[in-house]
Amino acid sequence: MKKTVSALVCLALLLLLVACQEPTAESAPPTSPQPSVSQQTTPEPSQEDYIPCAGGYARAEFVPMEDGTEICCLVVTPEKEGQFPTVITQNCYQAATDEFTAEYFESCVADSSAFVEAGYAFVMIQTRGTANSQYESFLAYIHDTDDELQVMDWIRQQDFYNGELFCNGMSYMGFTSMSHLYAPHEDIKAISMQCPVSTRYDAWYQNGFIKIGLMGYWQAMMHRPAGFDGTALGNTMDMTLFNTFPYINWPVEMYGEQDEYWTGILTHPEDGEWWRTEAAGSYIYDAIAAIDIPVLLYENFYDIFYEDSNAIWNGFSEEQKAQSAFVISQFGHSYTGSEDWPLNVGDSTTPNYNADYVVDFFDSVRNGTEPTKVELGTVTYYPVDGDQWFTEPDSLTDGSQEHVLYLNQNTLDQQAGEVTAMTYTYDPNDPAVFQASDENGGNGTNGYNGLAAEAEPGIRQDILTFLGAPVEEETYIKGTLSAQLTVSSDCEDTCFLVRIYVVKDGVAYNLREDITSLSYQLGSYTPGEQVTLNFETGPVVCKLNPGDYLRVDVSSSAAGMYSIHTNVAGNQWEISEPVVAQNTVYTGSSLIRYCTEDLGA
Repeated sequence: MKKTVSALVCLALLLLLVACQEPTAESAPPTSPQPSVSQQTTPEPSQEDYIPCAGGYARAEFVPMEDGTEICCLVVTPEKEGQFPTVITQNCYQAATDEFTAEYFESCVADSSAFVEAGYAFVMIQTRGTANSQYESFLAYIHDTDDELQVMDWIRQQDFYNGELFCNGMSYMGFTSMSHLYAPHEDIKAISMQCPVSTRYDAWYQNGFIKIGLMGYWQAMMHRPAGFDGTALGNTMDMTLFNTFPYINWPVEMYGEQDEYWTGILTHPEDGEWWRTEAAGSYIYDAIAAIDIPVLLYENFYDIFYEDSNAIWNGFSEEQKAQSAFVISQFGHSYTGSEDWPLNVGDSTTPNYNADYVVDFFDSVRNGTEPTKVELGTVTYYPVDGDQWFTEPDSLTDGSQEHVLYLNQNTLDQQAGEVTAMTYTYDPNDPAVFQASDENGGNGTNGYNGLAAEAEPGIRQDILTFLGAPVEEETYIKGTLSAQLTVSSDCEDTCFLVRIYVVKDGVAYNLREDITSLSYQLGSYTPGEQVTLNFETGPVVCKLNPGDYLRVDVSSSAAGMYSIHTNVAGNQWEISEPVVAQNTVYTGSSLIRYCTEDLGA
């Protein structure tokens, strides 16, 4: 089903280094989120404590947690007196201040104006360990959900609160907007998540490979353990630290001590029981399963968490989907509209923040009406290089026409050719780096650069490139992309990365990619054995114009990753020193599958 709709925009995520305030009290050890307890009503500030800001009046409140830590909340209420529905978000990217001035409030809560002008109060929580909230370190997934539950209890006792809570946020803040739903939430009426992080494993790993350019860099920038002055990477995108092998030594290289928080992550590349423990943030699985309120879910085809959001949406029941909406644009993680996007953007460019859409959605929930800017129960998407919006009920499906292309001696053909072995050397200490991934490689996940143009074929011996024939008529690639590679190696474990591009006017743009290793997919491997590896990506929709064609690159990990996964007793994993591998791909028997759909004008 097709329908043109308005574009929806997500808040740009700035990966900026945030300053930490020194703790004023001894901090308790990290704990997993627990249901919060009621706080004593905090006296209302005097009139002179209010600062005109974002269409209303702002003030800072320090809310005590159960362990004595004070969490700073920036509160904005409408100019009129009364009680208001309240929008809550949590931000870990803000700077500290010695003085709460109008300028500081505006820099932090400027995006609240649409909510405040619509009659909502707005509360921004400064995450523990960042900005003006106490604690010596920001520990992602550990404290913030429990803190948010306690702040909600504080809100419930404020004079400005009318009994309706709405949660909103992007990326990590999108995660915190839903992560507390495992607890009772009768007064939480709806949530809006833009490009949210989902489970902790999916954020960190893809098929056993750690997303070093994404979570490694981000965590090293954000995490500051007790006694550590500064950040491991400073203010640069220097990724050389992550070429230290084995990975288990990273905390020592970064902080001078072995850190349990990192150790658990680095020693569990398999999505197993450890990720369901309290130390790993197991509550998020319960929170996602417990979502029973209207959800406005916004994503982009080139977002780093796009596959995760699809999993969240597809896990909804039919009843849950009927009261929710899923919108997918063509941009990346930090952008929802850019005039310099290299392909056609049509009417998908909109203002830099989608607060108007969120307000419209929240208002519709309050009033029991249909939202005017999105359609409930559907997936609304704007194809890559497209020129209009489309809607599809339930979920994004594959197109009606299936295609199989065989990898034949640097070409993609409809028929399999003679089987030929193409061998390349994979050196984990000098890996191939791709333009459309994170700095030093996204390692199997689309990176922050989104739709960056890829380099010409033949620049490295360890990237095998296969080119398809130009299409003759306009059509759309639609749905999941998959590949089967017949491969061998002289190592007991090595990795293979498949990247699928669309080439337009001679420039290659990455559509999707997937990565796996011999050991991870097969369990064990005998060097020299010829085996088949399977790859599958999340769904994508891309317009093909006459003359466009597909390109497939086969290489290995896009970052300097370990290539040894040793499966030892008890199904535990240890990370060993990587070795140089001679990897072979057998053309003629390797293929990719994709579907197309004639979506019409």
